[in-house]
Order: sequence, then C-alpha cells, then structure tokens
Amino acid sequence: MDTILKINQVTKKFGGIVAIDDLDMEIKKGQICGLIGPNGAGKTTIMNVITGVYQVDHGNIEFVGEDITGLPSHVICEKGIGRTFQNIRLLNSQTVFDNVRLGAHINMDISLLDVLLNTGKNKRVAADLRTEIEEVLDFIGLLSIKDELVRNIPYGQKKVLELGRVMMAKPKLLLLDEPAAGLNNEESKRLAELIRKINEEGISMLLIEHEMDFVEGLAGKTYVVNYGKKIAEGTFAEVTSDPVVISAYLGTRREEKHA
Repeated sequence: MDTILKINQVTKKFGGIVAIDDLDMEIKKGQICGLIGPNGAGKTTIMNVITGVYQVDHGNIEFVGEDITGLPSHVICEKGIGRTFQNIRLLNSQTVFDNVRLGAHINMDISLLDVLLNTGKNKRVAADLRTEIEEVLDFIGLLSIKDELVRNIPYGQKKVLELGRVMMAKPKLLLLDEPAAGLNNEESKRLAELIRKINEEGISMLLIEHEMDFVEGLAGKTYVVNYGKKIAEGTFAEVTSDPVVISAYLGTRREEKHA
C-alpha cells in the first residue's frame, strides 16, 4: 500500500512550549488513521502543521511523495488535503446548497471576465457545478433539504454538511477534527457510516476524536500522542492496552480530579 502522507521528525514550538516533539507518522492510501490523546496533547496542532496553518521548526511533511513543508494553506488544499474543524464553520444565513458550493472554488476553471459577461463557458460551468453539488448532496443524504437555510437544520446535519463542503474540493486526504463532538449515539452512527462511504471512494483520512468507540469502529491504525510526542501506534486494541497509553490517560484524569 502506497504512502499518501509522511511526517518526518517534525517539531513545533510556541515560545518555550514544545507542541509537537520529533513526530514521525505515516498514512497509507485508502487508510483511515486515528489520532488520539489527552486534551492538550497536540492533536489539532498536528493537523495545523499538515495544512500549513503553522510552519514547522524542524522536520518535513511529504504528501504523495512531494515535500509540502512551508507551503501556504491554500496551495496545500489545492494539492488535495481537505479538513473539517472542531467548531462548525458554515454560513448560517445561506442555504445548504450554497454552503456546499463554497467548497468548489478550488477546482473552478473560469475567469472573472467569463462570469461578468456570462459567456457560454460560464453557463456550462455553472450547469456542471449545479449537477456536481446535487450529486454530493445526494451522496451525503441532504439533497432533500438543499434549499433550507443552514440556521434551520439540526446540529447533526450541519456536521454532515461540513463533510459535503470539503468533498467539493475533491480531496485525496481528509483531516477530521472531532467530527462526532456534540452528536448523540444515533447521529454518531450515521456519521460513521458516511465516513466509511467516503473512504470507500478512495479518500484517505486522519481522524481526531475523543469518542473511543467512534475511533475503534473506523480506524485501521491509531496513533497516540501526549505532550506533543508519539507514545504508541498500532491497531486500536494494541494502543489502548499499552501501559504507557493507559498511564497517560489515567494521569490526565487524576490531574483533572485534583485541579
């Protein structure tokens, strides 16, 4: 199985705080990898260095064999890395359809002049785009509410909509930052089914999640980090039975109890 993402000895510091400590990580094509660890372990920071939000202090990141270290976020997105965020980033005053359309700008092959003059090319692109958006909405199960304002749809559907929007950019690798946060059991099950469905389309994934059952049901391989350092990797069963991992989680709980 070919490697789609490789993180090589990456370190990221904020002042005197080491947020990522000499991290090595690898994701294979078509694989779903879990990334777990206590609060403040550095998980979201890892996603931020992958996507160019933060620049690394040491090491490098390869995507499909190309060194992407130091590239701007929009270039990394264009190369095929998409992500969702802990906090939903949708336009509540716009429709479901329009929110998905926002994800298409990366792949739009149309000039401003074509748009202003409403040329034949612009009309063809607009028609093709509408078809593509409706196909994505059908795929994620939201086609029937495409004209609904986002502010009026349930929280669980907003989580699904975020996935639809990022799918419009045609990612090869999808980074999911706590997608099941705030969902009830039924919503989590439906979201997990959708993630599997997306993965079956050949899209690799890195999944941050505090809901361990969610990770266990999806991830073929799981990495565990604590204080920015990788402390375990393997199957979910292997890492969650590792004494170092157990100690890290129990230590966090003791600290919270006595805080």
